[in-house]
Amino acid sequence: MTRLLRGESRMTNGQLSVSNLGREAGLTRQQVHRCGILPAWEEALAIRDDAGEGPVDANRAEIDRLRGLLKDAQRKAKTQREQLDQANAESETLACVLRVQDEELDRLRSKVNEANHVTSLQDRR
Repeated sequence: MTRLLRGESRMTNGQLSVSNLGREAGLTRQQVHRCGILPAWEEALAIRDDAGEGPVDANRAEIDRLRGLLKDAQRKAKTQREQLDQANAESETLACVLRVQDEELDRLRSKVNEANHVTSLQDRR
């Protein structure tokens, strides 16, 4: 347990998990749960976190920088979604206008054909 808490794991990736605790001790996860070491493990993790010795504290600046980048990216994505929504709404409006104009054009063509007053230029010669 001490080795894993110090970041000197030999058999795992160093992540502070019950599974890794078991691997480092040569136990399965189930054996760790049955042997009664979990309260001591959780206490050691709490003490470590309270003391500010965790890997999170060592990388706090990088985490904060990445959180800032994430926040900026989320803001930019929101703006782009809003712009896309607006463009889609405008596109739908224009599509409706075109449909109305197309229907009007069809109606006018039908009127012209019904009246039969229009002859082609070739027929006039």
